[in-house]
Amino acid sequence: MTELFAVDGTVNDEKLTELLAVGHETQHLDYKRGWDLSKSEAGRKSRLELAVCVAAFANTRLGGYIVVGADNDGSLDHDEPPIDPRQFDEANLSQIVESFISGTVTLHVKVHERAARLVAVIFVGPTQDRLPVIFTKEGTVEPQNPRSAVMFRPGQVYVRRGTKCVPAEHRDWAEVLARLVDQIRAEAREVASDEIQQIMAATPPTSERALRLAVDFDSEPRAFADTLAESAQSESFGRLLRRRVRATAWHREDPNDLSAVLPMLDRLFIAGAHAILEDDEGLLNTVLTCMVDLYRRPMKERAGDLAGALLWRTIAAGAMALGGLAVREEAWAFVGKLAMPPDLSPVREFEGSSRYQSWIRHASTMASRAHLLGAVDQPLPGALIRFARVKAGELPLLADDVTGGASFELHGPILDQDAVLDSLCQFDFLWCTLALLADPSHAGFQTLPGFATFYAHRTVPVIEQLVDRSSLRYELRTALEPEWANALIALDDVATRYGQSTVGWAWSMHGSPSVQQFIAEWGPTSPGLA
Repeated sequence: MTELFAVDGTVNDEKLTELLAVGHETQHLDYKRGWDLSKSEAGRKSRLELAVCVAAFANTRLGGYIVVGADNDGSLDHDEPPIDPRQFDEANLSQIVESFISGTVTLHVKVHERAARLVAVIFVGPTQDRLPVIFTKEGTVEPQNPRSAVMFRPGQVYVRRGTKCVPAEHRDWAEVLARLVDQIRAEAREVASDEIQQIMAATPPTSERALRLAVDFDSEPRAFADTLAESAQSESFGRLLRRRVRATAWHREDPNDLSAVLPMLDRLFIAGAHAILEDDEGLLNTVLTCMVDLYRRPMKERAGDLAGALLWRTIAAGAMALGGLAVREEAWAFVGKLAMPPDLSPVREFEGSSRYQSWIRHASTMASRAHLLGAVDQPLPGALIRFARVKAGELPLLADDVTGGASFELHGPILDQDAVLDSLCQFDFLWCTLALLADPSHAGFQTLPGFATFYAHRTVPVIEQLVDRSSLRYELRTALEPEWANALIALDDVATRYGQSTVGWAWSMHGSPSVQQFIAEWGPTSPGLA
């Protein structure tokens, strides 16, 4: 499951703010109201809970965070006794946990003061040897009581499933062993590389057999990207891509489980980036067909269901990351397809409902209703742009063209110079404009101007290109100049109000002389622009 925060091991004050803002527990975040970790009998249950939480997080691919001193909604707890900071020393926590388990865990801990309360942030890293942590002792809450509850037994492996720490079952072992499997695969690929190259040298490069050997959809993202230079040009690659997507499972029974879908989506985003960089329209069409196929799978779900919302948010963030790359490459025809795929425009929430012209608007609405764009009472401004920025930094090819622009944290600081973020804001503006051209009478419904939560200088350059170059407008969409002018006026109005309501400032493009001139020439009189 894609998180609203970075699972990066930091435990500083900014990280605490980030974790509390999530507002609910996740697979990688657990809130505890308080723990007494003393060696007394009263502290035994808390020590056992600590061992269970640490073991479960250590057996996940990324690890996780425990915030001690917070309620389940991320608010500070004022009912429990204050925690003792001496008990939350890293060495003390490690000693407690390792007295019950076999395996070495990685812990980073820091105690902070918030609103006159002490709050501990504990990061549990995945095991360094990639092998699961196993309990070696029985975790009886009251050892002298034969009827006492037993929290764990020797030989048990605990995992984090959803928001709970539970004993591993058959379905959990793929997650537990994921990092070990990745290592084995990497070593096997390295050993087999020479043999594969020899086979490919003796096999016609266009054959599907050679492609199947060359393209490993389960390889690491960078390795997959490296194979595209030769394999993506073949027609057989498109067939392989479509077959792999059709075979990708999406579990309606467990809506949080995107374990099979997310890696496939990442490969699609990488292939899409390759298509943009190589100006390969055929490949981009294939990638979009596959993305639309995955997007449609939960379309029968009603609005607000987590099952579809998480998948839709992930796909929309990837489409935006590709759109930002297309803007930087000035691949304007690709921008239009990414904004409104021909096979999925317009999009209905459900049968008989209103239609969104862009899947990005649909995904944003569904994700917001499912509280996947920030905390319940505190949505993250420009959330989808931020998710796209994170995705662009995670995957190869999506931001390789920008030196030093790879890393980005969802809740992290915004740099003044960030070409990737600028291009995402510009793509965000363009999809909103295209949606308005398709349905000019419903500006507020068809758009969601996340770009208005960032300073206007990030977006205005593409608006100036739009009004100065008729060829650019033609590549994006066939429309008359008055239609473009009306769309710009309407979007400026929506963006101004959206910026005021979310971040407290009035976004506007009226400071650009070329935009003012275009509006004055082609649009109706507008006090803010003409």
